[in-house]
Amino acid sequence: MLPSRSLALAAILFAALPGRSLAQGAGATLIVHVVDRETREPLMGVQLALRSTGAMAFTDSTGVATVRGLAARRDAILVRTIGHAPILHAVQLHDGDTTRVELAMRPVPTELPTVTVQATRRRELDRAGFYERQRLGFGAFITSEQIEHVAVSRTREVLRLAHRFAVSDRGIGVNTGGAGCRGVRTYIDGVYAPEWESGRSSAHRAAPSVAGAPTPVAIEQVRPDQIAGMEAYTNLEIPPQYMATNPCGVILVWLKHDGDRQ
Repeated sequence: MLPSRSLALAAILFAALPGRSLAQGAGATLIVHVVDRETREPLMGVQLALRSTGAMAFTDSTGVATVRGLAARRDAILVRTIGHAPILHAVQLHDGDTTRVELAMRPVPTELPTVTVQATRRRELDRAGFYERQRLGFGAFITSEQIEHVAVSRTREVLRLAHRFAVSDRGIGVNTGGAGCRGVRTYIDGVYAPEWESGRSSAHRAAPSVAGAPTPVAIEQVRPDQIAGMEAYTNLEIPPQYMATNPCGVILVWLKHDGDRQ
């Protein structure tokens, strides 16, 4: 048995040891510093999104964004802002530890869209966030007015207007995609519709969908004249809420509803 003085000394030494066990379960912390590649000036308002969960943060006036309480894993962050090329950057997160990343974003010319005066807006597109995402400048957006001016008989042919995918009778191919991405995912009114990419009916397999959403509709049952709006995104453009499975592309189709014009 150790003398009481030795026991007291051992207790003091144990208490002085680094408290690694206290940090366990606290989660990982990610700190990202974003600058302009040419000027090296910090970029404010840059959106960071974690590909595994869609968790988001925005850089402050110093170009820094911090995300805490993350799960320990190998992950990737999608970094994007208007006027700069998006970045997809791999990170390794450790429980109880802080990962610091510095990224330099390449400036790109901002192509201003053709200004079109519209007398009406569609309420269903407002509710879906269509116009807000269009304002951010990522992806391709197709309205019912544009569809009316194109002679198409099948919904998938509308995608040719987006110049994002290779469309054929065999399906939809992705012109560009991120590393390790998987397929093109389609959503109709927020509901995952696997029929487009697989060519199979909704009865063939269970279709995961957005929480609280109705039963999926087969994409080929949707006529072009039923579409209020369509969004098309390649891998680096995808909105965070649709990124969890790391698809190569995402297509969002919003249907018309009677009386939904403003």
